[in-house]
Amino acid sequence: MVSALYVDGMSRRVTAAELWSDVSFESPEELCREDVWCENLDVIAPERKLELGEGAVGIALDLADILEGATLHACEGECHGHIVIFSDGRERGLPTASDCCVALGIKEKFVSEELRTDIQDLHGGSSVEAEDYASKLECGFCYDPGDDVPTDKTQGKIVEMTIRMESDLTDHFVFHISDEACCAPVLYGGRHGTAIVAVYGGRVWT
Repeated sequence: MVSALYVDGMSRRVTAAELWSDVSFESPEELCREDVWCENLDVIAPERKLELGEGAVGIALDLADILEGATLHACEGECHGHIVIFSDGRERGLPTASDCCVALGIKEKFVSEELRTDIQDLHGGSSVEAEDYASKLECGFCYDPGDDVPTDKTQGKIVEMTIRMESDLTDHFVFHISDEACCAPVLYGGRHGTAIVAVYGGRVWT
């Protein structure tokens, strides 16, 4: 069973829809639910910290400190990143795409006459792939080796986070949802015990 999602950098408990709006700079593609709640990682209760694992929560908070204020590369655009943590109840292996969808509050379908969009199976179109962060220690988790990457302060944060993710997490992965969505959630993360710790970013196609 998937636990509640805990997120850094939000001043209060927020819905999955509100969190996605913040990540995506208010994308018109409203892919996340308004009846799924995301809890504030910065004020996590002691009993919840024990459930997720104190080590995992510590890693998430450290990554949040590094990420603070950074804007992430998102294919053909940019997004606002957050650190998230949830438990999928497993001790090893990649998380399932279904569990990631549930944790992020992804809708099962998205239909918009205004945007001329009709995606009937967002969950079925989602995927989790193993990632090799050891190969991205110079370019950063949201780039590929050989990409033309910036040399600013934000890029330094991304590289530092990649080093921490590679060393402190196992079962590294990237999560995507349906290619039919032009602006969509992405998770870059890994496992620590039964907890999934990840950067919640996005993908933008123009």
